[in-house]
Amino acid sequence: SLLLDDSTWRLFFKQDRRYGKPKAVAYVLIAQLDSLLGSGTTPRTSALTKLLTASLGDALTEFSYDAAVAGLQYSCDFTQRGARLNFGGYNDKLADFLLSVAERIKSHVPEGEDKLARYKDLISRDLRAFSTQQPYQHAAEFSRLCMELPAYLPTDVEKELDAISLRELQEWTKKLWEQGYSQLLIQGNMKEEEARAVAKRMREIFSFREIPQEQRSLPRLLELPIAREGRGNLLRRKELNADNPNSAVVVQFQNANPDLKEQMAMEVLASIVSQPFYSELRTKQQLGYIVYAGLAKRDGARFLVFTTQSSVVDGN
Repeated sequence: SLLLDDSTWRLFFKQDRRYGKPKAVAYVLIAQLDSLLGSGTTPRTSALTKLLTASLGDALTEFSYDAAVAGLQYSCDFTQRGARLNFGGYNDKLADFLLSVAERIKSHVPEGEDKLARYKDLISRDLRAFSTQQPYQHAAEFSRLCMELPAYLPTDVEKELDAISLRELQEWTKKLWEQGYSQLLIQGNMKEEEARAVAKRMREIFSFREIPQEQRSLPRLLELPIAREGRGNLLRRKELNADNPNSAVVVQFQNANPDLKEQMAMEVLASIVSQPFYSELRTKQQLGYIVYAGLAKRDGARFLVFTTQSSVVDGN
């Protein structure tokens, strides 16, 4: 049920009335300005969010470890839809744990040049690993970037890391929480009054200024033009890892029609073609070990995806 709906907060609540387990979960999505996190995201803001995520993880390690021993977990990351905070565990202490983490996140400001250098090194290593991934993973990423805004590669983010100063990261972190629009879902063995109390305290902790709906962070999915004949939209990219002898092909059929019947038809179609596709290319033709057909979901659209990687034939 929807318990709260105003210009800065929405609270959804679903009480466990069937299983009676002493557990609950809470999911928080905080939309920021679209120019910070959303279609206006750049490789530099992506690098800033990665640095902030690393700093938060470092600062909360000791606190979260003790909580994990007690059966409580949390995660925090930043996407083009905004900041995501997820909590779960035993319900008797979940509210206190959630609010304690939220207070630490809101008040956190990255500190220490030595720490910043360490975060940059760890993130750079992770980003550089993209070039050594398998060709089918590269093909999937390139095809995704063709249909989303913003679009950039991990290598673009890595290029921005070195130029970010501690002061810039601190100022950006403070700016991040000035405005927001949050949606909170609490589900499990908690009472409605407890959920309302959590939402009230969360509002006090973050104390956002309102963001107009049209300025809230949101990625943009590009609708592919319908091809009446031929191959449709074709993208060819040279494999990033020259030492990898494999080639990969990813074919996607997009259905952005929000009609529920159409979307469910895509689900049925995927279940029909999955096994024959695998059997033909993997078992009979023996093109390679990686053969997959299935459904992908992104931003309200469904994609019928066919993926093959092979060292026997090339991508043509």
